Amino acid sequence: MVPEVEGIVVSCDLSGTVEEILHDGDGLAEFFPVGAKWFEAILSDNGAKTDRFRSLVASHGVALNYEFNVRWHGDPATYRFGGMKVDERLIIFASRTHNGLTSLIDQFTTIGNEQTNIIRARTKELGEIRAAVEQEYEQFDEISRLNNELVNLNRTVAKKNRELAGLNKEKDRFIGMAAHDLRNPLANVLLLAQFIEQEFPDDESTVQRYAEQIRRVCGSMLSMVENLLDVSTIESGEIRLERSYVALDDLIRRSLSLNVPLAGSRQIDLVGEPTLQDVVVAVDENKILQVLNNLFANAVKYSERGSTVCLSVDVGDADVSVSIIDQGVGIPENEMGRLFQPYGTTSNKPLDGRKSTGLGLYIARRIVEAHGGRIWIERTDERGSEFSFTLPRHES
Repeated sequence: MVPEVEGIVVSCDLSGTVEEILHDGDGLAEFFPVGAKWFEAILSDNGAKTDRFRSLVASHGVALNYEFNVRWHGDPATYRFGGMKVDERLIIFASRTHNGLTSLIDQFTTIGNEQTNIIRARTKELGEIRAAVEQEYEQFDEISRLNNELVNLNRTVAKKNRELAGLNKEKDRFIGMAAHDLRNPLANVLLLAQFIEQEFPDDESTVQRYAEQIRRVCGSMLSMVENLLDVSTIESGEIRLERSYVALDDLIRRSLSLNVPLAGSRQIDLVGEPTLQDVVVAVDENKILQVLNNLFANAVKYSERGSTVCLSVDVGDADVSVSIIDQGVGIPENEMGRLFQPYGTTSNKPLDGRKSTGLGLYIARRIVEAHGGRIWIERTDERGSEFSFTLPRHES
């Protein structure tokens, strides 16, 4: 047919079964016997590429310049293959070189019959199709590479998160140990200062003044240490409630009595004498007292001397709401989001000169939520703030 051109041209049906040898310039016909599949002449290690070549010819009608390993005439070699679908037949081309394959296709398509004219038209389209397909494979390879990088990054992030979790546990353990070791000596110093004040109430000497300062500083430091211990426990997920059935009225009265001296030191009146004999809650007494004391202490710290702090209670069918209203400096609206968060301080400073760690409201929120309630700020303006929290009622 075209004896001067090297390579082989084989006509097959759509399944790849050889029907006719159209050209054999290299004496390869024995490797493409009629009735056999043309791709059986290719070594099996080309499997995936062979499947891709066959799929491309079937779907696009043409494929060109695919390299396959063969073992013809004894020695392994690499041949370049091309394929076209024409009138429900497959035409397979094979040559040792790219130029040989191109020459084979060019000369084969110079035959002027209708069949090869179709091949000629398909060949003109081959470059664009081949480029498009190669671009798709390049994009697929790039996506695969990026996906592998993402998997590796996720592994790295997961490893770092585990390391951070471990460091966080160590931090909590250290805070707990430090706070625990500080609490006892601070409590002893505070007791000694209180003893001096009580034993010498009329003493106006330097010792008495220093004792008062020691008591105030130790009281503030002890409160900070207690907060650190509470946060360490809460953050470790180990908050435990020792619930008992308690009259809410009793809890409120106890908290009021505990905070009267603090309020009195700043000439602030605590107002609120609820009569709630029938309201019972199932709570951890000490922890709810801690919430009440924190809200009272904040109200006093941020209120002007001579003002009033009020307590009110609203009893619902399922829960009871407790509110503490002060006449203090209020909280800037743009800082409201800091409330109830760890270390969430605002620009307003306590009027009694004490420092704030920003832990009290956070601890109160976690305690109230552990009881199944919620805590929020009802209002805040130049006239003061109103903090409220709820507790589920116990049906007696």
